[in-house]
Amino acid sequence: MENKDNNLSVTVYSPESRLRNPLVLMSELFKEYSQGLGLGWHLFVRNMKAMYRQTFLGYLWVLIPPVLTTLIWVFLSKSDILHVGKTSVPYPVYVLVGNLLWQAFVFGLQTPIRTIAKEKMLLTKICFPHQSLVIAGALEACFNAFIPILILMPVLLFFKIPVSVLMLYGLVSVFLLVMLGYAIGLFLTPIGLLYQDVGNGIPIVTRFWFFLTPVVYPIPSSGLAGVVAKFNPVTPFLNFSRDLMTSQAAIPSAEFVVVLIGMIVLMFISVVLYKIAMPIVIERMSS
Repeated sequence: MENKDNNLSVTVYSPESRLRNPLVLMSELFKEYSQGLGLGWHLFVRNMKAMYRQTFLGYLWVLIPPVLTTLIWVFLSKSDILHVGKTSVPYPVYVLVGNLLWQAFVFGLQTPIRTIAKEKMLLTKICFPHQSLVIAGALEACFNAFIPILILMPVLLFFKIPVSVLMLYGLVSVFLLVMLGYAIGLFLTPIGLLYQDVGNGIPIVTRFWFFLTPVVYPIPSSGLAGVVAKFNPVTPFLNFSRDLMTSQAAIPSAEFVVVLIGMIVLMFISVVLYKIAMPIVIERMSS
């Protein structure tokens, strides 16, 4: 609750849970995110400049990992070390698009904890809308996810895959993939700020998760791998996005709709949890 007198804002904390007044809670969230837009944008710009300021290759570092990973998997396939079966597009394109989409999801998953953890000193020293960090992190995740997609155009033209308006819809589905990762990452952020084990564990989990997701291979029609891939929440978004990004007609599956609804619910829970937990987390970090 805020009282304004002589242009000064005073925050009064109450022991009553905000969850008992959902309308008030929603109003506060809308107000705080609206107020944090400007600062969130400035933090995003600052972070992007700082991230690539002292690098020779600059933004190319966003492109290098998926390209190198693609070359490795193509080499394994051409050497008959790996047999992935038939793909809907040439295998190099299939793997490259899959890696770009997987990287987009991982960016979304890792960015919230990393972005907010970098501002620990700021959080404990200065009073400002904490939601601006969420906004800055979301912008950073989207930027790092969409920049590598620029290399798709020449690759598609080289493999004589037509470029169509479906790719524009594909960009929307890529955004959903980023937000799926961001919702999971934001949900883990409060505890991740207190315990570094969460941030350290995410890269390990994503390495295993990569092989359980049809990034470099089609979904098997049978077997345990097929069952795991089918129930993997990333699978419907990734396959749908890959079809659209390679100009193939695609219809959202039932799994896609279920994951979309789940993502929206999880994002809402994560935003509310972040708002309620951050004062406690900041107090713990200050002690």
